[in-house]
Amino acid sequence: MIIICTTDSVLQKRWQSALSGVYEISTASGVDELTEVINGRDSPIVFLNIRHGDMDNPEALKIIREQCPGARIIVFSNEPSTQEGMSMLKSGAYGYCNAYIAEQLLSKVVDTVSDGEVWVGWSLMQSLIKGIGGEVESKPTTGRFGALTHREWEIARLISQGESNKSIARKLDIAEHTTKNHISSIFRKTDLKDRLNLALEMQKILRH
Repeated sequence: MIIICTTDSVLQKRWQSALSGVYEISTASGVDELTEVINGRDSPIVFLNIRHGDMDNPEALKIIREQCPGARIIVFSNEPSTQEGMSMLKSGAYGYCNAYIAEQLLSKVVDTVSDGEVWVGWSLMQSLIKGIGGEVESKPTTGRFGALTHREWEIARLISQGESNKSIARKLDIAEHTTKNHISSIFRKTDLKDRLNLALEMQKILRH
């Protein structure tokens, strides 16, 4: 079940056209109506278009999360920014992207969130990771990162700084496919699913 929450009729039609026939879709035009539609539904995915009507409120996501804790909310912003993206993710959003994201990517967004992962576009992900800030020098010997090899730790540090696979391969003088293999190993050993979550976990180490 996907619930589209927006007062923008053009966006609503665009999203419905891209997703109809594949997913069951309901609509809502505000926070109050959204909570009524969600009521009784098991873990629906919500497309929340902020900066429209009563969604033009930094507390809107918090209110929805409190009233409908099972909902998986993807925030679609008309004017996405790193600061807003970090705020939404920290507030419990399962995804954050441009409201005018390519229609062919909408199903991928839904599938990613359905699998329990976080969705942000690549360019936004790089900005968000870099926005986390900080650099961790010493590899922990215990905890989530304790099992990483020295090379994997080097790569994890570079990922947390927003570096791409190609950039990492160039900096470490290794093949790009070798970099990808190391990254797969890092995610497996740390039980993390994507670069953003890895960067957030690295930031926790920095704070300690």
